[in-house]
Amino acid sequence: MTTEGSRVLLCDTGFLSRAILGTSPFIEFYQELAPVYQPVISTAIFIELQHWLLLERGSPVNPISRTEYDRHRKRLETLITLNSDGISEQAMNVARRWPDTGVGDCYTIATALVFDVPIFTLNPKHFERVVGLNLYKPANYQELLLSVKRSA
Repeated sequence: MTTEGSRVLLCDTGFLSRAILGTSPFIEFYQELAPVYQPVISTAIFIELQHWLLLERGSPVNPISRTEYDRHRKRLETLITLNSDGISEQAMNVARRWPDTGVGDCYTIATALVFDVPIFTLNPKHFERVVGLNLYKPANYQELLLSVKRSA
């Protein structure tokens, strides 16, 4: 699953969508991660990113071109997607415990718990309360959160 010497990091939709479009400071942070971490996604993140790309393609303001859309879709196919039979059950447990957590976050939390991998998210609200979940918070985490108008 990982390259020699690298660790796995489950990256969320908000971060990856910004990195994919080359938005600063997210693309720079993604490039800093690459030598150390193998970015992976959950099935929910894969689905959310597919949907997000479709919305970007049809956006009335600065839509991405068909060529960009196709390039980004192919890139998504190269990301490792963590999946197992136990994830759905774990996601249901998360939803039972915290019913205000959305479907995508429930599946992402479940994926992190089942595979015991850290999560990097720009929306820590639903993740921080889960015991046993490891949130990756780099030195510039607050700066990254502020760039999307959130704080930790």
